[in-house]
Parts: sequence; structure tokens; C-alpha cells
Amino acid sequence: MRKSPFFLTLIYWAILSVFFLSCTPAKKESKFITLTVYASASLKSALADIQKIYNQDNPNITIKYKLANSGTLEKLIEQGARVDILITSNSKSLDNLQSKNFLLAGTRQNLLKNQIVLIVSKDTKNISDFKDLTRRQIQKIALGDRTKEASGKYALEIFMNLGILDQVKQKFVFMSKNNEILSFVENGKANAGLVYATDAILSEGVKMVTLSPHELHSPIVYPIAILKTSPNTPEARNFIQFLQTDRAEAVFLKYRFVVNSKRSN
Repeated sequence: MRKSPFFLTLIYWAILSVFFLSCTPAKKESKFITLTVYASASLKSALADIQKIYNQDNPNITIKYKLANSGTLEKLIEQGARVDILITSNSKSLDNLQSKNFLLAGTRQNLLKNQIVLIVSKDTKNISDFKDLTRRQIQKIALGDRTKEASGKYALEIFMNLGILDQVKQKFVFMSKNNEILSFVENGKANAGLVYATDAILSEGVKMVTLSPHELHSPIVYPIAILKTSPNTPEARNFIQFLQTDRAEAVFLKYRFVVNSKRSN
């Protein structure tokens, strides 16, 4: 039986289509990656919001956060924790890790800055300045233990530079975490406390009465770096780049962080 020209043409195009389809490279699927990010606890809310935005464009990247004080994070890394990125509120921690060759060369940079504020409970009316803490009625001042919580280091510098450290040091109640300071002040266990501005805005039970001038303490800088042991260096670089975009900047500003002037869009 003789095949019609139309039928032969149809077979020809069918064979040609199969040939081209077989030659077309398969679309490369994005591999699923888990990025482990160690960060200071004061970044908790901001990083949670940023993760949601980042995953809109990077659904294949899961970000696993470990949030703690800078000293704890430093020790965990020294003990062999597998980490991709470290963001800390204590530059000294990164200095120590860098000196011991834990950081990937060329990846360290300053991401953010923070501020120290004096807080009191919502009902307190007789404290408006750091020097008010020298009064006899003020019996307890909550601040971070400088060996565990970096905010305590800056708090001591403030009192020292104001020349009132000797007058207030007997009133100090040291805490290992900023949220413990907030709780102590909220519940009236301390007359006042010193915390990061980014922590103070998270509590409805305290109010900020004054912001420490920058010249009273060393700069509160949040450096960031990729660890040498990171198995996901390209993805880690991508996430750090995202943290420097306008979208991430808006989140940091929402939580009262001070962002660097030079940002990526």
C-alpha cells in the first residue's frame, strides 16, 4: 500500500522532533542546601524576617540558625562545630577566630552597628539619665556579664567614661543574656538596665529613657564572615550579599540596627 505524501511528511517531522528533544540538555535542577548560620541572639527577630524574604527567591536554601551570645558561639566553633556563616556582636570573637585561622580569607566585613540604651519599667518616672543611677534610691542595675554577653562590656565603658563607675558598681546584677535583663527590669527586680536598642524595642514591659552617645563606648559592630569549614561557600556568599541589599536593610532598620552606608542593591 502506497503511503501518501502527507503521511510521510508527518512521520518525518515526528522523527525530527524526537531527535531535537533528545539533544536538548535537561534543565539543571537546583540542589537543596542547608546553610548553618551562627549569630548573636540580638539578631533573632531580624534574621527570622529576612529568612522569609530570602526564601522567596531561593526556595532550595534552608537556613538553620544557632542564636547565642558571642562567647558561646566562638567556643562551639573552636570545638569543631560545622558552620557556614558567623555574625557576632563582639568583634573580639571574630578576631580570636581569625587569629586561629577559622575564617575564610577575604570574607570578613562589618555588616551592622547597634546602640546601648538605658531601660526602666513602664511605670518608672524618676530615671531619665545614666547619672540618675547614682542616687541612693537606685539599688539594682541589670547589665550583661561581659564574659558572656557583649552588651555588658559596653555598659561598663559607659559608666567608666561618665566617671560614675565607682558609685554604681555595687548595684550591678550581671546577666548572661539580654532577655534576662529585660525580664529583671520588667518584673521590678532591677530599677534599671542597659541593653541593645534592638532588644529594648521587643519588650512591651520596658521603656527606653536615653540612648548612650557613641563616644561613651567602643563601636558596637556586627562583623560577618564565612568559616573555612563551610561546605557551601557559594551559597554562603550569596546569602551575605543578600544581607546587604535594600530589602534586607529595611528589615534591619525596622529592628533599630544601624546599617552601613555602602549597600548592594
